[in-house]
Formats: sequence, structure tokens, C-alpha cells
Amino acid sequence: MTSSPRGRSGRGPNSGAPNPYRFSPDFIKRWESRLTKIIVIGVAAAAVLAGIGLAVGGTLDGEVPEDDGRWMLAWIPLIAAGVAGGLAVLGPLLAGCVLGGLAIHRHGWIPGVVLFAGILLTSYGLAMDDAYTRWGVTALVVGVLGFFLVGTLSKVPMWIGGRRLDPAAVRRKAKGPKT
Repeated sequence: MTSSPRGRSGRGPNSGAPNPYRFSPDFIKRWESRLTKIIVIGVAAAAVLAGIGLAVGGTLDGEVPEDDGRWMLAWIPLIAAGVAGGLAVLGPLLAGCVLGGLAIHRHGWIPGVVLFAGILLTSYGLAMDDAYTRWGVTALVVGVLGFFLVGTLSKVPMWIGGRRLDPAAVRRKAKGPKT
């Protein structure tokens, strides 16, 4: 059997407090902290690169012809800023979707990837080509329903509105009546 990131408070036989998820709260907290740092550092780096590109472009504007190769000194940091900012947001979003699904079920990465694809397709469709919006919304719905499916299979307490369910009552109901 492979090692599990559940730690002491997962659903293993020696677990402490009941935890309906496959990962321990410590594991989730560590990854949440890592992904938050990636976002903050990546967006800050993108802002610095964009500032450098704009500053260089500002000094070249009116002084250098538009077809001069020195304009690449302004474009390279601007392109790098776009890439760094995009990866700083999309990378942790993908990791969050996948790890969120895996925290629920071993096949939970599938609805996570579908949800991520839905976010990308909807965003692209709304910004560029409306034909992708329909596919994006469809993928979003399928991804969310997939999360409910794997959550139901794993007996993770879920609700939509209404009153909050007691996780212990859900587990008792799932085990059936005592005989």
C-alpha cells in the first residue's frame, strides 16, 4: 500500500477526529498556503515585469521609430508579465480543482479537470468567441455534478441551501440501522 497524505486525522483506522475527506487538515492547509503564495508572488512578479515593460516603452515612445528592434526591450517584459500572471492564477486554480476532487474521491480529479476546462472555455468564450461559451457552461455544469457524484460515492456531507447536515448523522445513516 502506498503512503497516504491523510496523516493522523484522515479516514484511516487510527484516525483521531472524524474527517470525511481523504486528506488531513494539515495537508490541505499546507497546499492552501503554497497555492496562495504562488498566486501572490506570481501576480507581484507580473506587476513588476509589466511596470518595467511600460517604463521602457515610455522612454522609447516618440524617440525610437516603431519598427526599431529596441521595442522588443519593452515587449519582452510585457509578454513575460502576461505569462507570469496567467500561470500564477491558472496553475493554482488547476491544482485546487484537482486536489479538491482528490480530497473527496480517488477519481475526483476528473470532475476537477472538467470544472477547470469549463472555467477556461467560458472565459475564452465570453472574451473572444461566443461559440465556446456554451461548451464552457456545459463543462461547468458537468464538473459541478461530477463533484456531487464523487462526494456522494465517498459519503462526504453536502448540501445546497437549507439546513446544514451533521456529518455524524450522515455517517450513521450511511452505515444503516444497528443490528
